[in-house]
Amino acid sequence: MNLKELRKINLDETSKKIKESFSKDLLIIRAIHNLDELIKVINKLMGSLREWYSYYYPELIRNIQTNEEILDLILSNKKRNDSIGYDFNNEDLDLINNFAKSIKNLYSIKQEQENYIDRIIKEICPKLSKITETLVIARLIEKAGSLKNLAQLPSSTIQVLGAETSFFKGLKTKKSPKFGVVFSSSLVVNARKEDKSKIARKLSNKIALAARQDYYGKH
Repeated sequence: MNLKELRKINLDETSKKIKESFSKDLLIIRAIHNLDELIKVINKLMGSLREWYSYYYPELIRNIQTNEEILDLILSNKKRNDSIGYDFNNEDLDLINNFAKSIKNLYSIKQEQENYIDRIIKEICPKLSKITETLVIARLIEKAGSLKNLAQLPSSTIQVLGAETSFFKGLKTKKSPKFGVVFSSSLVVNARKEDKSKIARKLSNKIALAARQDYYGKH
């Protein structure tokens, strides 16, 4: 057997091991990581855009809350009336408009990422996807490191996944962290304040069970 044949066998074995070790939940982890980074970028750029446009139309911009409303306002090229803001020329306004368009495109990419995560979660985690939002499930898998790891965690740990900062703070204050990824679920967010912790515990129990069903049902 010559060197070329040995190299081919080695490459084939390496390729086989890579494919065997690959799991689709790695795609979930990468996608949710990309999404969260994209959200950070959008929020930072929107902060700059809001301040920039406020020099031109301060009366209107201060009354708008959401990023999407600000983008729609700027891209509508709304004419201002008797504003105390600075008089931008056409070049200034064109630059702001193009900047807003670029951020709008980022929102489209964000939506594509969310749609992708939704599809893949429903594909490999059908039980989990029926319990709460797929983005919540994706972030739990990302925090756990894999679906397998999530399936092996007790519900009490699942409840505090994503609360690492408050966990270490709790070591000093003797208070247990409560606000992990699970608390971003609409089931918890929309609950009464006095019921949030109880609902988070119940939701964590359901997630623990569903994660085991999704993972061990395929292995």
